[in-house]
Amino acid sequence: MPEMDGLEATACIRAREIATGAHIPIVALTASLMGDEIKKFLSAGMDSVVAKPIDFKELASVMAELVPQKGGLPGNGVAGDFPRGEDLPSLDGVDVKSGIRRWQKPEVYFKALTRFSDEYENFSARLSFVIEEQDTEQADQMTHRLKGAAGNLSVPKVADLAGIIHSALKKKDMQAVRKHLPLLEKKLHTALDSIRQWGKKQKTEIPLTDFHGPEARKFMKKIMAAFDRYDPRVIEPLIKELEKYIPENQLKSIVRYADALDFRHARDELIKLTALPNPGGKG
Repeated sequence: MPEMDGLEATACIRAREIATGAHIPIVALTASLMGDEIKKFLSAGMDSVVAKPIDFKELASVMAELVPQKGGLPGNGVAGDFPRGEDLPSLDGVDVKSGIRRWQKPEVYFKALTRFSDEYENFSARLSFVIEEQDTEQADQMTHRLKGAAGNLSVPKVADLAGIIHSALKKKDMQAVRKHLPLLEKKLHTALDSIRQWGKKQKTEIPLTDFHGPEARKFMKKIMAAFDRYDPRVIEPLIKELEKYIPENQLKSIVRYADALDFRHARDELIKLTALPNPGGKG
């Protein structure tokens, strides 16, 4: 976190709770599970510690123990039916079976993989640049984020190499950094290219529904009304349903606005993409 780390954030939250009497459950997500590290997190006021890469089933179990009954928002549950082994795509550099086991919901996992391929497309070039500029702090942050993201998505070789470079940067061992940088670039390119090729194949195999039909127009009015009500819990599943009508690559702008809770611009973007009249009559 750019402003403060998890320990500092926990201290601030716990200090405010003295006046309110409330207690917000805090879980540390860390790649280090050494005994001293765990004690440090718990002593700082955190309630529990979960290891990275994150096992979402374990995390959900810990959260269920910490959150008071009826104290949180209702969830969608955990999917129990996974694709069979023969139905799983084979992606170079990605342990798909492990990823689905960790994420529990295959459709959410594959969407996360697609976002990963988009976000890290130019990562190697950016990392090489900051290293050549001797900006080790920025390189340290970049490799730390990549290690976490790749680990959580079960892209093991990328996670391992990012971790090696991250450790070398901490030790200021630039020889080791430069030795492993080409290996990371190669493994990352292989994984990202495999994910992108799989994504393209999916888009050609899934026919889109005509959004000018009566059913689609009814749905558009429903999602426009949800944007006006400013209710993220209602909007999220509706945006997922939009994939039946709008290609995923065109949905990115709407998703970006919705993730930022900027529903007015998300609504305007949807009107523009569908070329429909404003169903709600609002500007």
